[in-house]
Amino acid sequence: MVCTSLIMEDGKISGVTALEMRTGQLHAIRAKTVILCTGGCGRLFEPSTNALIVTGDGMGLAYNFGARLMDMEMVQYHPTTISGKWSIVSEAARGKRELI
Repeated sequence: MVCTSLIMEDGKISGVTALEMRTGQLHAIRAKTVILCTGGCGRLFEPSTNALIVTGDGMGLAYNFGARLMDMEMVQYHPTTISGKWSIVSEAARGKRELI
């Protein structure tokens, strides 16, 4: 299932709306506590070796429901991504300050 929205009652998050990918059915799931594990947003930047789903959707969802986000600029960025390729130059090469 994929969380599509949060359920808010009396100014508090009380559950989630989730899409069951296999059937397309929406579910309202009530909870006393909701913990969002959002992943990252690394795919927002190019070039990127992040998976196509790492787009920050969970962070945006939380923000739209009033969550305070902090340190959003703290994204690990590999400056040695090879343009047009799905790879990066190894950490070892960068650590040795090799010319690329």
